[in-house]
Amino acid sequence: MDFTVRDILNLEVLKGIDVVAGKQGIDNKVAHVTVLDAPDAAKWIRGYEFVVTTLYLFKDTSEQLKLIEDMSQRNASALGIKLNRFVNALSSEVIDLADKYCLPLIRIPYEKAWIDLINPIMAELLNQQVVMLEKSNAIRRSFINEVLEGGKLETIARTLSGLTHNPVTLVELINKTDVTWPYYFKNHINTDDLHSLQRKHNGIGLANKVKSIINNINGYVYPIEVAKRVEGYVIVWETKELKELDLIAIEQATTVAALHIQQLKEVNQINQRFRDDFIKQLIKGEFSYNYVRHRSEEIGLELSPQSMVALARINQDKDFDDWKSFHFIFNYLKDKIKLKCELDITIGIEGNDTIILFIPWKSDGANSKKIIETLVEARLELTRNLENLQIAVGIGNPCNTYDRLPESFKEASIACQVSMALNEVCEYSELGSYSLLIELLDSKEIDNYLERLINPIITYDYENKTELFKTLETFIYSNCNYRETAKKLYIHHNTIRYRLSIIEKLLGFDLKDQEMALNVLLGIKLFKLKN
Repeated sequence: MDFTVRDILNLEVLKGIDVVAGKQGIDNKVAHVTVLDAPDAAKWIRGYEFVVTTLYLFKDTSEQLKLIEDMSQRNASALGIKLNRFVNALSSEVIDLADKYCLPLIRIPYEKAWIDLINPIMAELLNQQVVMLEKSNAIRRSFINEVLEGGKLETIARTLSGLTHNPVTLVELINKTDVTWPYYFKNHINTDDLHSLQRKHNGIGLANKVKSIINNINGYVYPIEVAKRVEGYVIVWETKELKELDLIAIEQATTVAALHIQQLKEVNQINQRFRDDFIKQLIKGEFSYNYVRHRSEEIGLELSPQSMVALARINQDKDFDDWKSFHFIFNYLKDKIKLKCELDITIGIEGNDTIILFIPWKSDGANSKKIIETLVEARLELTRNLENLQIAVGIGNPCNTYDRLPESFKEASIACQVSMALNEVCEYSELGSYSLLIELLDSKEIDNYLERLINPIITYDYENKTELFKTLETFIYSNCNYRETAKKLYIHHNTIRYRLSIIEKLLGFDLKDQEMALNVLLGIKLFKLKN
């Protein structure tokens, strides 16, 4: 509880002191006592001071008015004045201004020494600090007991609610759960606000308060940080004004909640390792139907035999923050599919650059399009928001049985390789010739093939700063139509003819020859896969 001007007036040694102005500020908080001993002393007022003076340096009314203005701006608590020594009375202008600013002006008796005034006040302030420290320690002990007893979010919320006498909501971002105490207040909360908090894993753009949907009660939001990362929030719904002791309780609650969330993270990491091992067995085909059913139950997975396998592979440069961004992508993909497709997926990690997703699908294909659209959207958002990063996403053919999962994984892996080359999400069923070409990449014949059909153009572009390869690719994919190629590249068709004549000289054949055009098409695809 704050020590106020009213408390000063109630001290035994100070009873009978008059408040001559600013009585509306009698409940102003007091944290310090200071003596005004210089004309510019007001500059050093820090706020919440009870200032005492003889007005020796402020004898004129104009100086006294300026003093009142300065003290009010610096949030002083009150001004104690010893009259009948250098100043006999205060003008009506001074009294009116003190009333305007709710700054109590207190008449100090002439015979009262400063030490008789200051010592009792300082003793009370120190006593208040001791009481505050004792209460703070009691709060700390209550939360420590929660930790030692394995306190969950619900008990932390209940304890904090009891200490602050306000409803409390705790949100954790690891498993995306929230608890509110007392229970009934859950009905007062806008669930969209909680979902918004659960999605803001980095805390960016977060408002420091939300509103309840009943009575518009302010909910003050305090982040819970674990290893310098926001992993949850404490929301205190202010049905009763928050005091200093309440803020101490909130700080202790966020610390205890952070410890609980850290435990959740560690448990999740252990469980994820079990899932990763299980997924590796699945993609290798080392399982029986009964094993899959029992093992998935043991580790809390709902793995449907009707699943499509998708891979997300990350290609990063040396500046990429491997661990943090990799696990951010992991959680982002899982949450994105759950939110957009309303599906719980099985997700695992292979090595340090590949995320494996087993996504349930309906046999009629009703949700397949939505799943693929979501993966395309997620990949675009991730590559746009994470610098120095390329994400390949490959999707295998849907499975109807567990036995098909290893084959679907191989298909997704091939599609992922093509995705890295083409810089787009690739479905195995849509790869066409790429699914064959990918198997040939490491052969010497392919190098020779590219040396004849593609490398001369690449070398020419490099040496002459031209765009022959882009022109050739567009021409081939435009069915060797000059005007269509010119339209796509926004240049005149005669420029296209000129560029293609250079290409034909470099390659030594006519691009209108269908057989040679097919060879070039394969060469372009192989070059993109290898590079």
